[in-house]
Amino acid sequence: FFDHFEKIGFEPFPSVTYADLGQRVIRYSENEPRPLVRVTGPRPIATEPGDRLSCRGVAEYADGGEEIISMHEDAEVAVNIQRLRSETCQDLGDQLALIGKTKPTWPVKLENLSPISQESGDGLSCKAIVTYRDGDIAAMEIYEDASMSIGFRALALSERECDKTLTHAIIEMAKDNASRDVSKRQILKIYDPEEISRTTHKLTCGGQAMFDTSEKEMIEFYVEEDKDGDQFIGFDAE
Repeated sequence: FFDHFEKIGFEPFPSVTYADLGQRVIRYSENEPRPLVRVTGPRPIATEPGDRLSCRGVAEYADGGEEIISMHEDAEVAVNIQRLRSETCQDLGDQLALIGKTKPTWPVKLENLSPISQESGDGLSCKAIVTYRDGDIAAMEIYEDASMSIGFRALALSERECDKTLTHAIIEMAKDNASRDVSKRQILKIYDPEEISRTTHKLTCGGQAMFDTSEKEMIEFYVEEDKDGDQFIGFDAE
């Protein structure tokens, strides 16, 4: 506020800290269609041209949704926000997991994130081991395209690995087989899975399987893809 030459008025006070900017953003959003109720973990990011202060944080909205946003305050002390464009696979995984909190069919946890090569300018694409609300896991491709649209899809066979998503699926298959045929053994665990061979349409792995009979044997297991792009798994005991 000021009283200058008998003229009384007020003007916005510039944010001093990133927490200040977060609080300004919350007040700014009060009349927006999707108001904010909280911004946590504000930390600096590269300042955009014309801005005096820029940071990122996790935004919690009144409708229960969450996302990572970028917040900016310009030289005129005006503020603006937008969903943060993902720069790394961890950024993208964190963003997707937050969105998954309000979407029942989306993953809620992502691990083993690594980039997938793609054409320059196509956005960001990564592979990850994802976990769903029911505890199921899968190997998926997660992506953010040039328009900042985020999503996920089945991981291409060329990017599949002999990881816990494949061993978990084989264990579940053996369990299902045993439930339908009492002569079949269940696999309780697969130790030290390693790649044996890879072709355009099939990935073959090997590992030591521990069966419900307490026996341990080396098995081969695989994931293969048909001409329609659908993937199937199987295993063979030595």
